[in-house]
Amino acid sequence: MSIAQSSTSASYHDWTLLESRDGIVSYRGGTKVDGAVPTKVELTIVAEPADVVAAITDFDGYKDWIPYCTSSEVLRTVNADECYAYYFISPPMVADRDVVVHSVTIRVINGSYEVVIADTQDMLKEGPEGVIRMPHFLSHYWISVDGSGVTHITHINETTLGGSIPEFLTSWSSHGQPLSTMQALKERILKHKTSALHQR
Repeated sequence: MSIAQSSTSASYHDWTLLESRDGIVSYRGGTKVDGAVPTKVELTIVAEPADVVAAITDFDGYKDWIPYCTSSEVLRTVNADECYAYYFISPPMVADRDVVVHSVTIRVINGSYEVVIADTQDMLKEGPEGVIRMPHFLSHYWISVDGSGVTHITHINETTLGGSIPEFLTSWSSHGQPLSTMQALKERILKHKTSALHQR
């Protein structure tokens, strides 16, 4: 899947509000894309947009905040705004999954960003035997500022895990997981912000 294709596929959906908690709002899409139920999560945080981008594109650190991720790494860096990465997840009661992704950061006007992370057919890394490669993955972030030191994050995700998935995991991935993942990202951003302040 190309970045252009993935970006277009996640642009518009009929959204149903799922949950609002701790300043995070999550939605479920009404139309499946390649078998995936799209989800959208919104967060407003007091942080620099560049710090948000740094957390999102720190693939070596994905195991610290992505659910069930046990291994992650950058495979190839193209430039400061583009790379290929790999991560491996071990969901409960099912076979392990992995994915190779292509990540592009787009610098928009007024200090805003877009980050598009999509599955790629580039076989930069083969998974271990018995591991299912995710057939469809898209993670699209819009990161914008309003001039008051507040950063707005909108995240749309489409993921098809592939293989046989129990109902409880399917339900969690489209309901509880989007909000809990954004909560983990929020904590990671704030933790690094606090650490940076203490180092000054």
